[in-house]
Amino acid sequence: TTPVAGWDDQAKVAWRGYWDNSGWHVVYVEDKNSLSYKYDFAISKKLKGVGLWALGYEGEGSELWTLLREKFVKESLAQAEGKRWIF
Repeated sequence: TTPVAGWDDQAKVAWRGYWDNSGWHVVYVEDKNSLSYKYDFAISKKLKGVGLWALGYEGEGSELWTLLREKFVKESLAQAEGKRWIF
């Protein structure tokens, strides 16, 4: 039952796996690195947005919020509109 890990370069996502009595189990794990690839894809295709399930469940870390801001928020636009972007 020794866990193993890797990177799926085609899907651009990390994975974790382990073997037990019932077989091989694999979980794909989105993180800052994998989401960065997906956000860049969305931007390159001029998509109108991205969706995340359960954003905010990642604990104390803010790296996923920071990545969203880096990829999608135009600071000059926020300043021009006099808005404060919080995420």
